[in-house]
Amino acid sequence: MIWFFHKGPVELRLVTRFDSAVGDYVAELYYPDGRQQIERFSDESTFRGYLLDLEHRLVRERWEHDRRTIVLPDGWQNPRSV
Repeated sequence: MIWFFHKGPVELRLVTRFDSAVGDYVAELYYPDGRQQIERFSDESTFRGYLLDLEHRLVRERWEHDRRTIVLPDGWQNPRSV
C-alpha cells in the first residue's frame, strides 16, 4: 500500500509491501527533499511495531495522513507461504 502524508503543500509517501522473494516486510519512506529510507523486517510483529512508532513520530512532527491510499496489487502476495 502507498500512504500519503502532508504538511501544507509538502508530501511524504510511505510504501508498505511484502517482498516474497526474500520473505521480508518492507517499509519505504519517500521524503519531499528526495531522501529515501527503506526498512526491512523478517517478522510481522516487528514490522507492525515499526509502523505504529512511525505513525506516532509523524504525528509529533505534524504530518497529517490525508486518507488517500493506493493498494499495490503485487505487494502482498502469499506472505504466509514464505
